[in-house]
Amino acid sequence: MAALRQIKVVDLMATWAGLPAHIRNDTQIASLVVKHFLGLSWIDKHIDPDATNLGILTLKGSPAQLESAKIRIVDLAESLFNLRKTKGLDVCIAGMKAAKNLEPSLAELHIGKMLYANDWKFRFVAPQGKRGDNYDLQIRYFNQTVCADVVIVWGEGAALGGSVLLILFLGGSPHGALTMFALGELQSLVDF
Repeated sequence: MAALRQIKVVDLMATWAGLPAHIRNDTQIASLVVKHFLGLSWIDKHIDPDATNLGILTLKGSPAQLESAKIRIVDLAESLFNLRKTKGLDVCIAGMKAAKNLEPSLAELHIGKMLYANDWKFRFVAPQGKRGDNYDLQIRYFNQTVCADVVIVWGEGAALGGSVLLILFLGGSPHGALTMFALGELQSLVDF
């Protein structure tokens, strides 16, 4: 992936100030950030009302669905912007560009955003395609590096149809999980 020009806060402020007042809103600036990282063709495919791959980010549907998509677009842009200096983000971006189902990549970014917000050192990891080396993140967990897999579990009662789990593997060995955390529990862990 070609190196992107680094976006800075001053760039966002200048872009915001340059938008005409009638389109100056969170979704508009977020869409521009997403375009920077993922490209216009990705927006056409996933976000545009006439998107070819309808999903949770598509700006189409009932007023509630439209509002939910706007919130998720802002969340995606915030994640991309805040994680822009995180090692391996390009791996996650490449996965998003290739995926038909965005939710696993969005879940990885969301967990990354939580780790970042709590000053935990981590990086995204490219899938290796072989048992023992397929995980999503390496996290500095107190005095050791652990591997982590971000998993969406579908089931009745899960928020928005699915719950995000973070599975930590001690010393990089996925043969024995150190522990699993539901998204809400992870927040408690990082606040510990």
